[in-house]
Amino acid sequence: MKRIFIFRLRVILSEAKNLSWHRLINILLLLTALCTLLPVFSFAQMEWICATNSAEWSPRDFHASVVFDNKIWVLGGHSTSSRFWNDVWYSTDGVSWACATDSAGWSRRSGHTAVVFDAKIWVLGGSDNLRLRNDVWYSSDGVNWTCADDSANWSERCFHASVVFDNKMWVLGGNDRSDIWWSADGVNWTLATDSAGWSRRVWHKSVVFDDKIWILGGLYFKDDVWYSTDGVNWICATDSAGWLGREALTSVAFDNKIWVLGGLSNYGFKNDVWYSIDGINWTCATDSAGWLERWAHTSVVFNNKIWVLGGRFRNDVWYSSGLGIVEERTTLDATRKTPEIYPNPAKSVVRVRVPWANLTPNASRPTLKIFDVSGKLIKEAASVSSRNDGIRETKISLKGINPGIYFLQLGTEVKKFLVVK
Repeated sequence: MKRIFIFRLRVILSEAKNLSWHRLINILLLLTALCTLLPVFSFAQMEWICATNSAEWSPRDFHASVVFDNKIWVLGGHSTSSRFWNDVWYSTDGVSWACATDSAGWSRRSGHTAVVFDAKIWVLGGSDNLRLRNDVWYSSDGVNWTCADDSANWSERCFHASVVFDNKMWVLGGNDRSDIWWSADGVNWTLATDSAGWSRRVWHKSVVFDDKIWILGGLYFKDDVWYSTDGVNWICATDSAGWLGREALTSVAFDNKIWVLGGLSNYGFKNDVWYSIDGINWTCATDSAGWLERWAHTSVVFNNKIWVLGGRFRNDVWYSSGLGIVEERTTLDATRKTPEIYPNPAKSVVRVRVPWANLTPNASRPTLKIFDVSGKLIKEAASVSSRNDGIRETKISLKGINPGIYFLQLGTEVKKFLVVK
C-alpha cells in the first residue's frame, strides 16, 4: 500500500507541469486528507539501521564473520577485481573498523568458514581460485595465526558450512558434498556421516538452534530445512519453506527464532528477512530490508542485534533489533498507563489489559482494533470486560489470522505483537 501510494504521488508530481494550479491544489489537498486517514503505525515491519555505508575493509563477498572478544570480525573474501583477501578486521560498534592484520597466516581465500571455539577464532577451508583448501587455522587475537592442520581428514572444499555444537567444530557439505565431520581440537577430525539425509550442496547455511544443527537452502535454489541432534541422523523439517529457494544466503539464531536473510533466488538477489520458531513454519519479517539486495554476505548476532555485513561486492554494515516486540509482563500495577498484550508472541488468542483508573472517562466500552503491517484493519473487539482488581481485560481470538506482525490500537495507544502458529 505504501509503495503504491508513493508511486502515485511521484507520478502526480512528475505530471504537475501539465496540471492547472487549481487542479494541482485539489489533488494535494486530497492526498493530505488520505495521509491523515492512514494509521501512523502502518507499514512498519522489521527496522534496519545502517551502521556504515562504507566500512574500512574493502567491498567483498564470500568472506567470513564471527563475534569474538566482544567484537565483530570480518575475515578474507573476494573482491570485484578477482582479488582474494587474507586480511582480518574488527569493530566494537559496527561503525568504525580496525585492521588486525592485512596478511594473516592463512592464504588469501574466499568461500571459507570461521567459527569461535575454545576461546579462539578458527578458519576452515576455502578457495584461492587456484586450489581448494582443507587447512585449519586458529588465533587467540586475530593477529597471530597458527596452522592446526594443513590437510584435514575432510577433503578440500569451499562454500561449505561450519558450526560449533556439542563442544565440537563441525564441517558440513560443500563442493557438492553432503558429508559431515567434527573435531574437538581442530587437529583430529572424525567422519559423522559421508551422506547426510539432505542432498549434496554448496552455498547453504548452518546454524545451531534448539539444541540441534540446522541446514538451510543452497545451490540450486533450495528451500528445504533439515535438522539433527547428533550430526549423523537428519530429519527434514520442511521440504518447502515459506521463503523462495535460494543460495548464498545467511542465517542466524536470535530471539528464540531461526532467521534467513537475503541470498540469490531464481528471481534474482533478495533482501527479504524470514523467521521461524520451529524451522517448519516461516513468517516474513520484511520483504524489503533497508539494505540492498545481495548474496554471499555474512550475518552475526552482536550486542543483542542481527548484523548484515557486505556481500555482492559491498562493504556496508546494517543492524536490526529484530521484530521490535518485547514480551510484556503478566502482572499489571495501578500506575501503568499503556495497554498490556499477552502472551506475546501469541498463538490462538491474545489478551489485552489496561488499568481501569487510567482509562478516559468516556472509555466505558473502548474499541480494540488489530491492523496488519500494511495498515489494513483485520479485526475489532467491541469492549473490554471488567475485573475486580481495577483492571480491564479482553480476550481476542486469533482464528483465521495468519502468522506475522500485527498492531493493536486502543485509543491513541498502539502496541506491536506477533502471531505464531
